[in-house]
Amino acid sequence: MQPILNRRQIREYDRIAIEELGVPGTTLMGNAGRGAAEIIQRLLAESTAKTITIVCGTGNNGGDGFVVARHLRSPLAHELIHGLMVRVFVIGESGRIKGDAATKLAELRSTGIDPTVIDENNLAVLMQALETSEIVVDAIFGTGLTRPVIGLEAEAIKAMNASKGLRVALDLPSGLDADTGQALGIAVRASHTVSFAYLKPGLVTPHGRELAGELHTVDLGVDSGQILAKTGVLAHLMGA
Repeated sequence: MQPILNRRQIREYDRIAIEELGVPGTTLMGNAGRGAAEIIQRLLAESTAKTITIVCGTGNNGGDGFVVARHLRSPLAHELIHGLMVRVFVIGESGRIKGDAATKLAELRSTGIDPTVIDENNLAVLMQALETSEIVVDAIFGTGLTRPVIGLEAEAIKAMNASKGLRVALDLPSGLDADTGQALGIAVRASHTVSFAYLKPGLVTPHGRELAGELHTVDLGVDSGQILAKTGVLAHLMGA
């Protein structure tokens, strides 16, 4: 049985890990991104795909995407997959990237990747990249999204959904309500979703599961049993 935590519980999970257990937020983000990168590497190994486009937001989900990009950029990844091309885009103003995500962006830039910032004037650049992408990684929005997706982010999601590549969502498909599984205006239609720590209820509703595709979970490297005793668990997924 796999525990399912709602939006409030997963926020509390992170708070306890950081404030009470003393695990830095950058460590949690690093563990999440590394685990997601390992799953993506397995997907690459099972296919002939070599071109990856990672589409990041300006919040923590974008930070997870920066970590994934850094690991896929590593010499080990290129040794395993010859000819691997990793492209990274940021939707919105890069100046809005703060905290742990900013730290991970700096780490990514140290590898030689400087993400292309997408605004209303160069959306076509992202669309052209997505047309030739064999794997698209969605790192725009995470569990904190509660408002309808509009504007530039909505256009980016439309472009991602139009891509013929395999779509991999980080934590949950951008635009999906973590608690209800409903699309907040528009949501990414993922082939795979890599959920961090535990599944969220929105991923296992009928509509949410349709948008999420095949589900994976990544351990964040903390004493989850101790944390769950405080956060509580919304439900369990049988057979997982």
